[in-house]
Parts: sequence; C-alpha cells; structure tokens
Amino acid sequence: MKQMFCLLLLLGLAIPCQAQWVEATGDAKIVNGDAGKARETAIQNAIRLVLLQNGGNFQASQFVSNGNLTTQALELSAAANVKAVELLNERKDGERLIVTVKIDLQANDSQSCPTDGLKAAILIPQAVLDDRGQLRYGRLEKLPSVLTQHLASTLKQSSVFSFPLALAEKQVDMPTLTTAGLRVPAIISEMTDSQYLLLPELLDISVAPPTSAPLGLWQHDPQRQFQLRLTLYHGISGEIIWQHEYTTSAAWEFDKTAMVNPASSEFWQSAYGESVNDVLKQSVADIDQALNCRPLLAQIIARDNSRVVLNIGRQNGVQKGDKFKIALQYNVNDQLNRPHALATATPVTITIDQTSETTATALIGGENAALNIQVNDIALKK
Repeated sequence: MKQMFCLLLLLGLAIPCQAQWVEATGDAKIVNGDAGKARETAIQNAIRLVLLQNGGNFQASQFVSNGNLTTQALELSAAANVKAVELLNERKDGERLIVTVKIDLQANDSQSCPTDGLKAAILIPQAVLDDRGQLRYGRLEKLPSVLTQHLASTLKQSSVFSFPLALAEKQVDMPTLTTAGLRVPAIISEMTDSQYLLLPELLDISVAPPTSAPLGLWQHDPQRQFQLRLTLYHGISGEIIWQHEYTTSAAWEFDKTAMVNPASSEFWQSAYGESVNDVLKQSVADIDQALNCRPLLAQIIARDNSRVVLNIGRQNGVQKGDKFKIALQYNVNDQLNRPHALATATPVTITIDQTSETTATALIGGENAALNIQVNDIALKK
C-alpha cells in the first residue's frame, strides 16, 4: 500500500531540560518623561536578545527586584522559558534608559525537536495599506516599501530557520487564496524559488490628536498607532500556516507639518520607530517558532533523464553529499474545485553532487530512474 502524508508534516522530539543564568543589557528611549514604560521596554529588549541568541523567544516571565517578585506582565512563546528576571541596575544616558538584568533561562522540552539544518527562503512583498490617507501625516508615502525592507533586514539578522527574499516595490493582491482555481502563493513561490510567502498588512497607522493641560501650559506629543498583520503562506500547498496581528502605539515626536523619511535614522531612532522595530523583532521570533520542527520541503524544478534539479542551494544550507527522500506530488480538488496538494512517499533517495547558491542537483540511480518522478515533486532531507 502506498504511504500518503500531508505536505505540512510536523516532527517532534523531546530533549532533557537545561537551565542557566545569563546577564543581558537592554535600553529604550524615555518618552514624555515616562521612565517606567522605558524600563519595561528596555527589559523586554534585553530578554529578547538573550532568547534570540538561544534559538527562541519566551513563554512566561517573572520580574524580580532585590529578591522580590514585582510583576508577571510579559507572556511570549519560546523554545526556552524565562523562569525569572532580576533587575540588577539601571542608569540614564541622555534620553535613554539602560538596564542590566539577570535571566533564569530554561529549555522547553515540549518545543525541542530535531532540525534538518536547512533555512527556508521567505518571499516578502511590499506591505499593503488599505487606507493610504494615513500616510499623509508625516508624508510617509515610502513607509510600505521601507517596512518590507526593514522586516527583511530583521529576518536576515535574527532568524534561525529562514532568510528573506524582499520585493519591496512589488505588491501582492491576495483577497483570497485562489485566483481562477490556482494557488497564488504557490505560483509566486515557483517564480521566485521561495518556500514561503510572508504578506505584511498595515491595518492602522493613524494619529490621535495631542493632549494638553489646562490653560495650554504644556502639551504631549500625539500618539500614533501601529497595527500590523503578518500572514505566512506555504509555497507548495498555498495554505496559511501562521498569522498574527501586532498592535502598539508610541509618541509621534515630529512636527505636524514635518516631512519624515521612513528610511532615515531619525525615524527609526524616534519613539515610534523604536516601537515598530520592537514589533518586527518579535514577529521574526514568532515566525521562527512557527517554522521550528517544520521540515523544509524542496521541489524538483527540472529533470534531464536521470538528473534532477532542486530549488534550494547553498543559501538554504544544502551541501554536497546531503541525502534527500523523494515524494510524488499531486493535486486533488474539493467540492468548490479548489486544489489541495498531497504527496505519496517513494523509496527513492538522492545524493546531492552539485550545488549553486539557489539550486542543487543529483542523479537518480538504478531502477529508481524509471519511476515517474516529475517537475514539482517533493524532496525532504534525510
């Protein structure tokens, strides 16, 4: 009997728990004199740095100051758990607050699993913004493309399981998963040799009016919203495998009539820019968790007699001598005539003998060469 399996197979394997105490430093800008919020942000940044260095983000945490539990405010998910955070010291440097914390880091058994050592290519098109009138405040017309570039840069710097392919000047209009019965993410992935499509959508970047004290003696900067929805599509099945919305706000420190360049250091070093940057860092950690334990599915993009070419290469971590199992891909339609990708396992194993940055090739040897292996069939690393 032929063995059948879903393309989005998850694998899991527990490993023993390990705990360790580490120190880290974080900083944040003090806005409108709110040192408490700056302290919270600085501590989050310190924890995030430690967890990214240890292959994850965090699930739960406790803040301890001078040996006393002060708050349990943060809830994030992780390949490692932050059991406790002790604030060692803090100091001001101009408009910034710098903290040093000690973190009790413990591995999370339930989310530890083997990895194939490969990185997936994630295609990121220009961010979509339905209400482009919100760009007028600050003259942020370039924000959608700059946001895509910055998200790609953050992914490149911090991701353990992926790397970006940015199309910052190209939008993908995808109101539904299918167009004319075809899977849009799959078509795009085939064109770009990417394994996933990440669609950023700016839901709200509106500005609230500034507030003032009685008699107009002082005035706070207006608050600007930042609401971002990220959707990760699988490049073969076209399915949504992860989606999350992020919401934050921060003081808009620029004059009402100022023309702000979203690509400038002035923007990214402002309170609003730092809040956006924190969201992007957290999103990369969340994407990594979504990809953790998920095997990378390569596709055969060409066949010449007994030689096949895969759509992954050195940039994905493929090396000469790596072995891959082959699965035959086919589509079935549901009652609405929407295609769904399935695969049938085969006994065929191929060994990579040549690699380029984006592709790898191998020979199909012996009696396996007669099997009906075609373009778009699947390869999984052994």
